[in-house]
Amino acid sequence: MASATRIRVLLADDHTVLRSMLRGILKQYPDIAIVGEATNGEDVVLMADKLRPAIVLMDINMPKLDGIEATQRIKANSIRIAILGLSVHGEGHATDAMLRAGAVAVVLKERAVEDLYNAIKRALTLPLDTTSVRADNSLKCRPEFIFEQAPELNSDLM
Repeated sequence: MASATRIRVLLADDHTVLRSMLRGILKQYPDIAIVGEATNGEDVVLMADKLRPAIVLMDINMPKLDGIEATQRIKANSIRIAILGLSVHGEGHATDAMLRAGAVAVVLKERAVEDLYNAIKRALTLPLDTTSVRADNSLKCRPEFIFEQAPELNSDLM
């Protein structure tokens, strides 16, 4: 497959083992190209600006700058990058904050093997400017596979 048609993905997680696992999962798919890996929030913001991936897989908890703040900064610089949060918890303040910051979804780390590729493909179909969705406070979370926008955006995706 030509590199121009591949989905450019930037991995951001401070745990080497998890990044290696994510890389291994995504290498199975010929339409995915991992363009970089970041170990902290500051680096992922710089790399997103330089590499212009289509998707950033963003750990919520990272050193130097957490995934929430990094997401806000990336979205301020480029609305065209879709951010998928990665979390060990399905619900809670951090997950809600990640969605409010501009992530199109949050995927549970324990479900990454099953859900990650489909989450990436689905994220590319969603509107990247979710400001109006976030403003009406309609973002929700589901523990089994968090992939929420306003209900009217999800109806044709589920």
